[in-house]
Amino acid sequence: LNGRDAMRLAITTPGVLNGFKTTGNPGGGQGFIGAGTREIQNSISLDGVSIMTNLITQTTLRPSVDAIQEVQVQTGTYPAQYGGYLGVQINMVTKSGTNDFHGSVFEFLRNDKLDAKNFFTRAGASKAPLRQNQFGVNASGPVWIPKVYDGKNKTFFMFGWESLRLSSAAPGIDSVLTPKMRQGDLSEVTTVTIVDPLAPGRPAFPGNIIPTNRISAQSLKILQYMPQANGSGVLNNFNTNVPNNNNTDQYTFRIDQSIGEQNRLFFRYSYSDTTLLNGNTNPYNGYNQPVGDRNFVFGYTRVLSGSAVNDFRFGRHHSTIDSLNFFTPGSQYPADAGTQLGIPGFTTSDENPGLPVTAIANYMPIGGQNMASTNWFQNDTTWQISDSFSFTKGAHNLVAGFDSRKVITNRTANNAPRGQFSFNGQLSNHPVADFLLGLPNQVVSPGPLFPGGGEQWRYSWFFQDKWQVNSKLTLNYGLRYELPIVPESTTGNGTILNPEQTAFIPAQVPSKIPYHNGDHDNFAPRFGFAYQATDRFVVRAGYGIFFGGIFNVG
Repeated sequence: LNGRDAMRLAITTPGVLNGFKTTGNPGGGQGFIGAGTREIQNSISLDGVSIMTNLITQTTLRPSVDAIQEVQVQTGTYPAQYGGYLGVQINMVTKSGTNDFHGSVFEFLRNDKLDAKNFFTRAGASKAPLRQNQFGVNASGPVWIPKVYDGKNKTFFMFGWESLRLSSAAPGIDSVLTPKMRQGDLSEVTTVTIVDPLAPGRPAFPGNIIPTNRISAQSLKILQYMPQANGSGVLNNFNTNVPNNNNTDQYTFRIDQSIGEQNRLFFRYSYSDTTLLNGNTNPYNGYNQPVGDRNFVFGYTRVLSGSAVNDFRFGRHHSTIDSLNFFTPGSQYPADAGTQLGIPGFTTSDENPGLPVTAIANYMPIGGQNMASTNWFQNDTTWQISDSFSFTKGAHNLVAGFDSRKVITNRTANNAPRGQFSFNGQLSNHPVADFLLGLPNQVVSPGPLFPGGGEQWRYSWFFQDKWQVNSKLTLNYGLRYELPIVPESTTGNGTILNPEQTAFIPAQVPSKIPYHNGDHDNFAPRFGFAYQATDRFVVRAGYGIFFGGIFNVG
């Protein structure tokens, strides 16, 4: 398990892959691809309670392997008990204590001194640094207080603590302006002729050299935030190691209580705090992400008879994911760096720090790269209550139950809070020349970080039966009904278009409105069978209708 991540056991299931966009997900969240669905359409839970964020359904909570008893994976045509999402259904179960005391102390180490050089590392360069230490403890057993309480056979505990200290970097290649280009000398560009778009007839600049007095003063100031080339050529001339650090501390505590032979209760609380450093090839475009997860669950299992069991769960998951660029007050660079560029009418502040995005086609961006332009603040909460009743009658194993969730997401953000200037070369025949002349082909106006959000109740009921028809044939059939209540804005800032798509609803904000009409026909039948044709040949098939969330993808 690379990284001691129990969820990675899911990829041992046929048809399940690790999400390709995992590293780009907010907070470094984890997703999977299964049953032909997107990696943000899965259900991931711990002890039966969701540990996912709701805006983009992935999880930033990775419980310690030493605290996990089992990982259950459902994909494809799974039974009616599972639903709400289209893809992989993953449920991890934490360990409970026993009558014996158990404990472990561990350290997992990776270091670049033990690794080979990356294939893409340029000749003569040193290996990208890697320092990974995961360490912690796990203890479990009966609750025992000398001369006060002996919990053998009735009260048990489990406690786990794990810390991750990861400092790493990956080779990166990008294109930056050469020293000559920064002075207006584009003679290294031999594929096009640089023209003067502001002069009558658009004459060529002799030798592809822009006069110094024509170079924008603001462009020269912006260039201080693009590193110098360390390679040859006008493209792919900058090699670097892009840092990505992760500092995480997490705790899991569980207590189980048996009351007689028929009642079992448990409570589990998980806590995780993470600080991510996400670098980019442009060292000024990186950002920090403080991430927090808090999850608890209360469970009660009641054995009603030798053939009937009821299982109840109640829990809550809350996560916070913020993104803070390197110009945030108290970080590496001044918050008013954008103001210092001297762009008329443009200012930055402590509330909106940094640079405007400068996008020069084919070259390293400045002020924003891979979601690094904007500071944003997000929190997700899920309240969940569920119950399932299992009953065995002859060859039939019947299960019926419900699941109810209140999902809430709030996000304060703006995709381009300090605006954007794009240069594509359509004016002078080359994007670098357009940039040096201060002539963008597209401008995005800056705007404030805006608080928005949504909330929704989701209900589901199910019934299923596993019928052992005979020694060779097993049928599994059931019906699930899902009722997603119409989501609404949490802040009143959300708007939609009217049916004619001519005006916003509501006309004035803040004003809470439903985001769409109700959806009341989400009936999801499921059917599957397994037939043992011979001792070595089994035929399996299944059919089902599945529904995915709307609010969860944004």
